[in-house]
Formats: sequence, structure tokens, C-alpha cells
Amino acid sequence: MTAHSRIQADGLTSPHKRLIGYQDRIEALLARAEMALAARGKLDAGEIGHIRWELARLLSEYQIFKHVRLFDPLIAQGGPRSAAAAAMKESCVAVGEAFRAHVLKWGAAAILDRPAAYRAATMVEIARLRTHLKRERDGVRTLLKA
Repeated sequence: MTAHSRIQADGLTSPHKRLIGYQDRIEALLARAEMALAARGKLDAGEIGHIRWELARLLSEYQIFKHVRLFDPLIAQGGPRSAAAAAMKESCVAVGEAFRAHVLKWGAAAILDRPAAYRAATMVEIARLRTHLKRERDGVRTLLKA
């Protein structure tokens, strides 16, 4: 059984569509974060905390989906797609760790004590996430077509 047929056997007729669905939800949260950061005056700690929690939960769910339903079956299959899937999984783990480090560094007190620095650091993190999502979308499309 090929990795793609295993994915389909799990009831996922279009893993790429599901990936895009996750990415669309993540992008909506990133846009909300940008709006919260762009607001004049004091940051709304409650809104920022809520967005961070939602984003952390969704990114974790998205990571599990990709690893279990896409990358791991392709890696197990071997062949030319295996190395590409392994590299994508490694990149995914690195981006996830960077996001978690960002969240840990910027606790509620740090956000409120240094809002300008938090805004700048978070905009960098948002750009990193968007770049990664685009690479993943393109990479998964290539993997599933091969």
C-alpha cells in the first residue's frame, strides 16, 4: 500500500485540501494578531492572550496532522519522496519550536512591560510562520503529485 493510498484509506480524500484548511485558519489568527498589535495605545492583554492560546493549539493540531497523515507515511514508504518528507518534517519541528520559544519568552508581564519590543518580535514571528506555511503548501502539493 502506498503512502497516498494509506492517507486515502484513513478517509482523507484530499490531504492537500485539509492542509489548506488548516493554513487558512492559521492565517486568520495571524491576521487577528496583526490587528491586535496594530491597535493604538496599550496592548489588550486579554485579546493577545486569547489569540496566542488559539494559535498554539491550532499549530499543534496542524503539526500532528501533517506528521501522522502526511510526512510519516511518506517517510516510511521510502523512495524519492521520503527524503523530501523528512526534510519538511524537520523544518516543521524547527518552526514549531521557534514559535513555542517565542511564546515562552513573551509572557504576559514581558508583553505589557515592553510592548514595542513585543510587537516587533511578534511581527517577525508572524512573517516566519507565513513563509513556512507557503513552503509547506507548495512542498506538500509536490509530494502528493509525485
